[in-house]
Amino acid sequence: MRSPRLVLPFSFFLICGALPSTTAQDARAQETATAQEPTAGPAEIGDPPRGPTDPAEFEAFVDGVMDVLLVEFRTAGAVVSAVSGGEVFFAKGYGYSDWEGRVPVDPETTLFRIGSVSKLFVWTSVMQLVEQGLLDLDTDINEYLDFEIPATYDEPITLSNIMAHAAGFEDYVVELFGDEREDVRPLGDLLKDQIPQRVRPNGDISSYSNHATGMAAYIVERVSGTEWKDYVDENIIEPLGMQYTSFRQPLHEPLEPHMSKGYSYGGGQFREADFEYVPLAPVGAATASAGDMSRFMMAHLQLGELDGQRVLSEETARLMQSDHHRMAPEVNAMAHGFMVYDGHGERIIGHGGDTRIFHTGLWMFPEHDFGLFVSFNSQQSGGARGRLFSAIMDRYFPVEEEIPPADSSFVDRAARFTGEYRANRFSHSTVAKLAALQTSSVSATSRGTLRAVGTYWVEESPLVFREEYGTRKLIFREDESGNITHFFLSTTPIAAFERVPVTEHPAPHLVIFILAIATTLLALLSPILGWIIRKWHKVPSHELVRIPGGARATLWFTALLFVVAAFLIGPNLTPSKLSVEVPGLLGMGFLFPILAGLMTLGAAVYAGRIWAKRQGRFTVRVFYSVAVLAYILFLWQLYVWNFLGWNY
Repeated sequence: MRSPRLVLPFSFFLICGALPSTTAQDARAQETATAQEPTAGPAEIGDPPRGPTDPAEFEAFVDGVMDVLLVEFRTAGAVVSAVSGGEVFFAKGYGYSDWEGRVPVDPETTLFRIGSVSKLFVWTSVMQLVEQGLLDLDTDINEYLDFEIPATYDEPITLSNIMAHAAGFEDYVVELFGDEREDVRPLGDLLKDQIPQRVRPNGDISSYSNHATGMAAYIVERVSGTEWKDYVDENIIEPLGMQYTSFRQPLHEPLEPHMSKGYSYGGGQFREADFEYVPLAPVGAATASAGDMSRFMMAHLQLGELDGQRVLSEETARLMQSDHHRMAPEVNAMAHGFMVYDGHGERIIGHGGDTRIFHTGLWMFPEHDFGLFVSFNSQQSGGARGRLFSAIMDRYFPVEEEIPPADSSFVDRAARFTGEYRANRFSHSTVAKLAALQTSSVSATSRGTLRAVGTYWVEESPLVFREEYGTRKLIFREDESGNITHFFLSTTPIAAFERVPVTEHPAPHLVIFILAIATTLLALLSPILGWIIRKWHKVPSHELVRIPGGARATLWFTALLFVVAAFLIGPNLTPSKLSVEVPGLLGMGFLFPILAGLMTLGAAVYAGRIWAKRQGRFTVRVFYSVAVLAYILFLWQLYVWNFLGWNY
């Protein structure tokens, strides 16, 4: 889902750089890959079979779609595989795994980074230990960990909460990726250093969490007594005969030659990207071929068994695929780790995955014993995955869309829904909180509809709206006083949108930012401007009525400190840098806002004195006071967005 607009980051420090809005989508794995497929009723009796039935026809169709997508999304290479009835129905590579060497993608042996599709291995391993009686989904995870999750709320966090992404953690994006082998640390050490804050009660509203999933993998390590990558090799990868799959970073020798290179596109050419290390390995480090992921899908579609090898009992496999958590009755469910996509009258389970370069999707249709896997090896191809899935759904699982009539009387009730909302997945405790500046507007139209997330919605019931030209639903939540607090999209089970609080609304913060910039420019230029004005009006220096030199110097140095901070912090706070490491200059840079705060305190004292003693011209006293007020507001703004102190 894309928000309809982006409020530009305003912090003074971003004059020289930019931190992204909404969850740093280019810097970290944005794993949802939520199917944008509307919910609809099942096919009527007598309708033709749903789903692909002819491999040759399916290949011809996918070929046509992929030919378009590779060009449109500037993609060097991709792979598509499908399984049906316990067999590989289709598997084909497109483009190149090595653009310069013109090495074509081989669906059986070419390896792709599958991002957060890796999490399905975590959940499979958790369910294995549940089956063995070594884990309980409803036990406080502190019983399994060797570090403590704070009891911020009354209810303890459980594996059941984590599997629904409803643990209540903030998002954490700093150092989500790495550029070298040394960035991959033991899982327990990493988690102990990066315990995210609990920011909402667990078990209610979902918000996708890499670190919560990492905790689940660490629990598997501790309970099994086996390091994660060894456990998954011995209990999932090897039993299923997945010879071209690994969580190891870098890849070991037999697999390394089969790795697809990753690419970005710019200046009319593909540029090779470095191998991406994922320090929190279980949540996104897997490398796999489409052939192997076909085997993984078949094992789950066949309820835990493949070629006589069983990784889950049938009972456990059914439990893993069953609906587990919903934020509202109309919102798609979370199964036990699988996302549920109720689209086109079908129940689909799966997961998406993104690294900075690779984009992957996996979907399974249990009722049809059909599965689909796709992966792209280029940075710009994130949207291609959803486009291919939508094309396949429209062709093989068609549904007629109903267009509900708009109720013009809704105009009188619309005001309670309108306003600014934001995705609830963002950091609350680090400078990456600035991502929360991306908001999603909900507005009313004169036709009796709402406009939100780029489309129009018609009221279906008091808190439920249906897409005007589709069948997705928009669901609002109200508090005990009847105030709207959240909205959900029916197709998105792992995120909610919360109403933006007044203190973090982009509009007033933008005003404060502009005021701070103007104040800084005027303060720094004031000696020159004063000299020009005196020369213009030919005022002798002995006739000047000035404020004390100490007051002038304090304000000038305050402005200078903010400028130095901007040049140190801004260039080092880009998503590409912050998601990989904390640059050394960043720590130095955050010292200067604190120094500027102390100088602002001194300037405030001077402001009181110059008014008490009537020093300087009236207009100068007013400017000085407004400047001090602007900096006080700016310091409050920096505090709100975690820019006062070393919050990263």
